Amino acid sequence: MTEAVSTMNNLPLLKLIARMAPPTKALVDGALIMAGTGISVLFISTDGNGRNPIPVMGEMMFVVLVTGVISFLLARIVRSVPIAIVASVIITDMLFILWGELQLTSSSDPYADEAIMMLPIIFLVETAPTILLSSVGFGRMAGRFWRKRPLPIE
Repeated sequence: MTEAVSTMNNLPLLKLIARMAPPTKALVDGALIMAGTGISVLFISTDGNGRNPIPVMGEMMFVVLVTGVISFLLARIVRSVPIAIVASVIITDMLFILWGELQLTSSSDPYADEAIMMLPIIFLVETAPTILLSSVGFGRMAGRFWRKRPLPIE
């Protein structure tokens, strides 16, 4: 029995999961991320345009992935978790809006000018729950993850 336990302790994935969070805190963080994604999917799917929730969920998963990466990077740089969360929300929103604006400026659509003006408003309203709650969930996870690792001093 002790050999099985010691073998499990040597697995890098289990060590990583154990270091990231106690199970209850990880469950709360995961629930925040899932709730934000679910609310955004409901916003987009029920706003009258009749979009299927499955492709919308795929788009939101990409937003969650980008938000998670930015949150983990900022939590490494900024030691204060609330500041890292707020910065993550702002940077993620600005990156997606900038990407959308660049895509629309190269468009030959005659209504691209109107779309450029409306993109920030529509994007922020539809993805606000996903980006906000994902930043909080990933920010808390990253704060616990990086708190246990000292910064390398050069």
